[in-house]
Formats: sequence, C-alpha cells, structure tokens
Amino acid sequence: MAYLIGLDLGTSVTKGILIDHKGFVIASERSGTKYIRSDDGKVEFDAEEYYVQVAAVIKKLVSSLPDNSRIEAICMSSASGNTVLLDRGQPFIPAISWLDSRVKNETDLVLGDPDPHAIYRTVGWPYIKQFPLAHLCWLNIHMPDTLKKASFICMSTDYINYRLTGRFGMDHSTATTFYLQDQEQKNWNSVLLAKLGIKKTQLPSLHPSGHLLGDVNESAALETGLKPGTKVILGSFDHPSAARGSRVSYISQLLISCGTSWVGLYPLGSREEGIKRNMLVDPFTSSDSNGLYAGMFSIPAIGEKIDSFVSEFISRDKNKYAEFDKLASQSPPGANGVIIDPMAEFDKKYLSQYSKSDLSRAVMEGTAYLLKSKIDDFSKSGLRISSATMVGGPADTMPWPQIVADVLKMDISIINGQHAGAFGAAILAGIGSRIYSNLEDAYSKILFKEIKRIPEKRSANIYEQKYEEFLRRKKNKEG
Repeated sequence: MAYLIGLDLGTSVTKGILIDHKGFVIASERSGTKYIRSDDGKVEFDAEEYYVQVAAVIKKLVSSLPDNSRIEAICMSSASGNTVLLDRGQPFIPAISWLDSRVKNETDLVLGDPDPHAIYRTVGWPYIKQFPLAHLCWLNIHMPDTLKKASFICMSTDYINYRLTGRFGMDHSTATTFYLQDQEQKNWNSVLLAKLGIKKTQLPSLHPSGHLLGDVNESAALETGLKPGTKVILGSFDHPSAARGSRVSYISQLLISCGTSWVGLYPLGSREEGIKRNMLVDPFTSSDSNGLYAGMFSIPAIGEKIDSFVSEFISRDKNKYAEFDKLASQSPPGANGVIIDPMAEFDKKYLSQYSKSDLSRAVMEGTAYLLKSKIDDFSKSGLRISSATMVGGPADTMPWPQIVADVLKMDISIINGQHAGAFGAAILAGIGSRIYSNLEDAYSKILFKEIKRIPEKRSANIYEQKYEEFLRRKKNKEG
C-alpha cells in the first residue's frame, strides 16, 4: 500500500503526518524552531539547522511505515515569508524570518516611494514592510555585498525541497508571500526585480500547487530515511493547505486557522472579490478547472501575544498551555467581568484584580471578539457564511472552540485540528503522485472525522453584551 507524508512548516513548530490513501493517520511528529533574536527587531534562524530539524521529523515518520509498504510522495505547506540566500547551493547567512521587524524606510529607498495599491494588485497581499521583498530592500541598503554574493534567492520551504531533490521550484501560493510574483500573470515581477538588481535565473521556477518537483536524491534519502525516487510535490501557503485538509474548498465556507496568527479564509469565485475587500488573496484552486481563489484576513502574530500573556500571568511551566486551558474551563462565560484585548498592552494593575482562571478565559474571549470584529466587517461587504471550520492547536482543546461558537453564534466544525495544514499537504502529495485525480476525488476517498461545537444560547447572550463592551473599550483606547 502507498502512503503519503504531509508537512506543515509553521512559524514556531514543524508538524508532520503519515497517512494512508483513505486519510487514516498512521503517525504524527513535531519539532520546534529555534530563532536568533535581538533588540533591534532581528528574527533569524539557521537554514541548515532548520533542514536538519525537518529531516528528523521526516525520519521519525518514515520509521512508523508499516512493513511491505512504501511512501509514494511527500509535500509540505508552510507559513513561509522567510528569506534564504544561497551561494553554490549553500546558505551563507542566517535565514530572515517573516517576523523580523528591522525594515523601516529601506523599501522606499530601494523601490523609490512605491505605490502600495499597485503592489497589492500585482502581488495579491496588501503591502507591508515585512516578508522577502522588504528583507531584500534591507539587505540592499545595509549588506549590499552579501546580496550580490547570492547566486540564488529563495524561501525556507524552497530550500528544504532543494535539499530533497536538487531542484528549485516554488508554487504560486507560497510565492505570494515572496512579494515578487505577479499573481495574475503567474510569473516573477520584472519591475520589482530590476529595482532590486535580481535576475529571474536567481529565483525558483514557478508552478501550481500539486506540481511534481522531482524525486528524493541519494543524500536526502540517507538524511530522511525516505527511499531514493520518492516523489516530492510542491505544496502551498499554510492556511490554504489547512483549508484543503479540513474540506473547506467551497464558496460561503469559512476556515478559522489558529496559530502564530489567527487567519480567516473564504473560498472566492474570483481574485477581484478579494482585491476589492483588501484581503490577502491566494491562488488556491484557481489552476484547476472551475477553480477558486481564497481571500484571507489576519490577526497577525496574536499567538506570540497570547504566549507572552500566558508566560507572564498564568504559568511558565513546560505544560503551561494545558494549565491555561484547564483554568479557562473553570471560569464562567464573561470571565466574571474581566475583558482583555490580547493585541493591546497589558494593564498589570487592572489584571491583578482577577484570578488566573478569569484571566485565562478572558484572553480566549478577547481573541474570539477580535475574530468576530473581522468577520462582521466582511459580512457587511456581502460575504456570506454557510459553515465554519476551526483548525490549529486551539481547535483540539477546550474551551477555545466552544467560546468561538458562542461568540460567533454559529456551529463550529473541527476537522483534523492541529494537523489540518499537514493533512492538506498530504492531499496535494496524493494529487501530485496521481493517487487522487483531483481534490474532489481525494475528498471522495478520504474518511474525514468531524467534531461540532454548537452555540449555547445563554453563553451566546452573555457574549453579545460583552462583545459590545469590548468594542467600546477598544475604540476609547484607540481614540
């Protein structure tokens, strides 16, 4: 029997699963990413160490393969947006994370007072001073000799795929986070490349998600335990992958993806629908016949804010999140009056009045309020929601999903939870290796397990009032 490996290269954690063609998870593994940080906003990591980490996850999955079986293909989704410079195929400086915040006015100096709207229409994501385009501008100003030395420029996912196959390739979904792709033309943006002094030959070739990049080579086989010749398939950005992995691929569905950032994803009939709403636009299944784009909104890096809160006010133990969940379950809806905006500065004097249980629940409720605020805005623009699915680590806990269901006043489905991104990558591995003919065929053959959280009327009524108070407080602070 043929098996598939899907990887989700997240910002903080790499997750991997081994599945059979019916979607049964044989094994799962995970490993944390180590960052190099400094007070000036630097967030970097060692690209070679990162490859070793991912290879170790793959090797553990391979060790769980049943006897007389084979792994047909491997594919990875990723948070992406991490810049890697190579010389003769080797990284010679640390990879720059999308979390890096050193870029100030360097983009203006290099790009010449760029038109944010023009960049947005071309790229598909609103222009911000992060991600590879900004990193490359920063390097152009502060480390020009280093940038000139680079024979090849890519992202961390592309480097992993290169180490596995010896080939450079990037899917159109992941390429969106590079900010150098013309999303409509499905090619590199020659205008931006010229301003950066970069040639197309220095970048990976571009392909649709599910494209066969190549086969695992001899050296990668030794490092990962995969057999030489195992197919390596190009994946996608992590949230569209999670949508595939949780069966969210139809218009009017909503994916709530909870990780380092909390992201809402809507399948859309056209790219223009997302552009006119200023959403993050992904090619999604647009390369397929009658395919769709996906529009996304984000509460960026909220996971890091929550982690900081938990460490400061709840627990610093290794199992601090288990304690966080347990305490939140002990507090009633409304958290006995405390209201917390996880994205705002924490008022220690105010928070000291409440128990750890109330603080834990209030952070969860505040996150759900921020989510509802975003969804309400897009609902006003005409986006209709027929169903909602929650994925990511919080989806597999309690009371997170129930709080989200009560605040949004809608049923919340949980499908593949924290493994949805890796599961979506495994589906693409199956499509690229022709185990499945397309996404619909994969859905017809895979057995999806679904859990539903249904709104509780009393809690929903409490949250309706608390939400209005949350918005008033937020407006007063911002005003």
